[in-house]
Amino acid sequence: MHYIKIKLIIISIVLFSSIELSYAQNPGDNIFSGTQVFDININFYYSDYWDSLEFYYDLGTEVYIPADVIIDDDTLINVGIRFKGNSSYSHPNDKKSLRFGFDEFDGALRWDGLKGVHLNNCYGDPTFMRDKIYLDFCKDAGIVAPRANFAKVSINDTAFAFYSLIEHVDKTFLNTRYGNKNGDLFKAVDDFSSANLISDFKWYTSIEDSYYNRYELKTDGSLTAYPQLITLLDSLVNGINQEIVLDTLINLEKFYSSIAADIIFSNLDSYINSGRNFYFYFNPDNGKMEWIKWDVGLSFGNFSGGVSNFENLNVSYILNANERPLWGKVLGNSELKNDYLQSLCLLNTNYLNTTNIFQHIDSVANIIRSYVYADSRKQYSNNQFELNILSDLAISGVGGTTRIPGLKSFLTARKNSINSQLTSLGVDCSGTYIEEEFTALTEQFLLNQNYPNPFNPTTIISWQSSISSHQTLKVFDILGNEVATLVNEDKPAGSYQIEFNIAKENFPAIASGVYFYQLQIRDKFQTRKMLLLK
Repeated sequence: MHYIKIKLIIISIVLFSSIELSYAQNPGDNIFSGTQVFDININFYYSDYWDSLEFYYDLGTEVYIPADVIIDDDTLINVGIRFKGNSSYSHPNDKKSLRFGFDEFDGALRWDGLKGVHLNNCYGDPTFMRDKIYLDFCKDAGIVAPRANFAKVSINDTAFAFYSLIEHVDKTFLNTRYGNKNGDLFKAVDDFSSANLISDFKWYTSIEDSYYNRYELKTDGSLTAYPQLITLLDSLVNGINQEIVLDTLINLEKFYSSIAADIIFSNLDSYINSGRNFYFYFNPDNGKMEWIKWDVGLSFGNFSGGVSNFENLNVSYILNANERPLWGKVLGNSELKNDYLQSLCLLNTNYLNTTNIFQHIDSVANIIRSYVYADSRKQYSNNQFELNILSDLAISGVGGTTRIPGLKSFLTARKNSINSQLTSLGVDCSGTYIEEEFTALTEQFLLNQNYPNPFNPTTIISWQSSISSHQTLKVFDILGNEVATLVNEDKPAGSYQIEFNIAKENFPAIASGVYFYQLQIRDKFQTRKMLLLK
C-alpha cells in the first residue's frame, strides 16, 4: 500500500453500547447519547400554520415560520420551523419531515449547543430504525456522519407523530468533527426537476457558474469555494498519477470508510448510485476535502437504483465509473482500490458484528415500540414494524424496490456475502502486517512542509531519514504530470534539505498554482502540497 496508510489497530471497544465513555462535552452530546426519545411540543403562533408551511415549501426558498418549542423540560422561544424532504414529502399520511432552526429568529438560541436539528418522518422504513442503526454504526467506526435519536412530536398540545431526530451539518458540526469551521462546505444537490442535475464530480468547464446549480455552497460569501472545487475536479478527471493527486487533495482514508459503509449497508441513495445525500468540506487544517455522510433512511437495501439483490451487492459497486468519477477513479486504480478494500476489511472485521448489532436493534426496538404503535400517522402497520426487524416485507418500497429487506435478515446475508467476496478476491483482512510495516517505516522517514509556502521563485524542501536507502524526490503539477526530479540517489541516514528554484532549474517554465512534491524511500511514499504564486 503506497499512498493511503490504513491503521488496523484493534482497540478494546464495546460496540453499540448505550453507555458512552466520558469525554469533553460537545454540542449535542446530551441529545445523541445512547437511545432516547424526546417529547417535543410545537406551539405555532397562528392557526393557519400548516398552509404557511406548505406555501413556503412549494416556493423552494426554505423560509421558516416561528413557533415556541417545548422539549421535555426546556422551553425554546421563537424557533424557526419549516417542512423539508423530497420523496419523503409524499408520505401518505401527511406526516411531513421538519427542520428546526433554533437560531433562525434569535441568533443566540441553542438546544444543547446546537443551532438546529432535523425530524425525519421515516418514509419507507417500517422499522423506524434505519437512520439510528446505520448512524450509530458510523459513530462507533469513526465515520464522519450526523448522529440520530428519536422524538415524539405534538403540535399545539395535540399528539402528532413519531420521528427520527437527526443532527444538522453546519459550522457547529464541523467544529466538533474537525476542530475548525472556517473551510468551505458543500452539499450535494437534490434536483428532481427535468434538468436532473447531480453532484457527480464530473468536469464540465473551468468557469465557476458551470457548477453553481450542481453543488450547493453552504458557506455563503466564500471566494475560495468554487476555485477549490474546480481545482479538485480538474485534477480528478483530467489528471494522471491519481495515487499522488487524490491522496494530496482528498482525505482518502475517511472517504474510503464512508463509501465502504454505504457498500456494507447497500445504501444506494448516495454518491455511488443516485449521486445524492452527502456533504464535503475543504478542511483548512490539512488542505484536503473531507467526506460527510447524509440521509441514510433508505439504507439496508431500501433504495433500488437498478439493483435487486442488495444482500449480494458487489463490494466494488458503482453505478457507472464515468458518471461517478470520484469513486470510479479509485476503483480503476489498483493501488487505490486495494486501499479501499483494506478499509472495507476493517469495517467488516471489527464493526460488522451481527451479534452486537442485533442486540442493539432489539434494544432500540424495545425503547421505541410503544411510540411506533401510538403513531397514528405511520406509513406501515404495527405488524409490519415487527416483521421488518426480522425479515423482508413482500411489498413495494418507496425507493423503487419490490421488497423491503428485513434488518436482521439483510445483515446476516450481507455479512456472508462480503466475507465470500473478499475471500474470492484474495483480500487478506488480517491487517496485522499493514500496521507493523507502516509503523516501522513511517518512524524512519518524514517529509516536512516546504518553506516558504506560498513561494516565488524559491522554496526549501526538507526531510529526515533514519535508514540508508535509495531516495527520490519529485515535483508534480496539479494534474499529476512530473515537473522535476530533485533527488534520485542512494543516501545514508540523516537530515536533508534541497532548494527548489524555478528560476534556475533546467525544466520548462511553470505557471502559478498548486504543485505536489513526493518523497519515495524503498516502496513507501509521502506527499505534500505547495503553492507557487508569481
